[in-house]
Parts: sequence; structure tokens; C-alpha cells
Amino acid sequence: MPNDVQVLPLTEILFIVQGQREPKAHSAHPAMTVAEFGVIAAGAGGIEEILEVFMEDADEPLAGELILVEQLPVEFAPLHVARQRAKIAVTIEYNMQHVEREFRPNATIERITRWAIGPEGLKLEGDPSDYQLKHDGEVLPPDMHLGQVPHPHHKVKLDLVFKVKPQGGGVA
Repeated sequence: MPNDVQVLPLTEILFIVQGQREPKAHSAHPAMTVAEFGVIAAGAGGIEEILEVFMEDADEPLAGELILVEQLPVEFAPLHVARQRAKIAVTIEYNMQHVEREFRPNATIERITRWAIGPEGLKLEGDPSDYQLKHDGEVLPPDMHLGQVPHPHHKVKLDLVFKVKPQGGGVA
């Protein structure tokens, strides 16, 4: 190999495929575009149609043809690979009330909880950390992404519950 050729190390990228619970990882060349990586990630996730690549909680996809893997922030959450224009209709139920809104698959459960208790949602008092979302009785971690929750027909119903905080129970 000639001395003037620089070999760039591969970068391991963590990503989540819409509709799949477990994150995946794949190597990418730093000079690869995000769109090129998206094709690899889609193949690894079994998506054959046109897709989009998102950063966590972003409302719009990355301009994949214009951004190189090496331009992504060093400290970033997993990329998300989703079908083009994918949105999931979310219904939040709480104390006989419900609110609905569409979110992209890359939305975190924390973001959805903030919306659900906020002025655009149920208008509840308290901090998002006082609440949790459940799907079929399972508590969803705040850092989980909506695209990891099973959602047939791009709809999902979540239950908002007040988080039970353990009480100190020492003997006086």
C-alpha cells in the first residue's frame, strides 16, 4: 500500500429499525453518506422500501445525501431507520380521558410523556418524571423509542400512570 494513502477506521453506528425492539450496530466508513448507511441499515433490518434516517426526537429526517457519517456528533443517540414519511398515531389514556397525536418512530417515550402531561395534551400538573407510560401493562423506559413499541397499522395505545415512588420504611 502506498505511503500517501490514508485508511480511515470504520465507525460502529448503533441504530434502531422501525418496528424492531432491539437496537442493531453496523460498521460504516466515515466518508459514507448517511443515506448510504441508511440503505445498509434498512437491509439489516429487513426494510425494502424507501426509508428515512432520523436523529433521536427530531421531527424531520436527516438530509442523508448531504451528511457524512464523520459529520455526525460524536456523542449521539442511536440513528433511526424508518419507512418514508412514517408516523405512528399515539393514543394516551389517563383517568377516563384520552389524547391523540402522531409521532415519528424516533420519538422517545420521555418526549411523548412530556407532551401527554403538558398543555397540548392532558394539562396535568407535575414533572414528566412523576409519570410513566405503559403498553399492554409493560412500563416503557423513558429512553425507549416509539418505533420499538409494537404498533400494528401504525397506531398504538399507551396508558399514562402516576409513577409509584418507593417510600422510606425505616423503624423509628
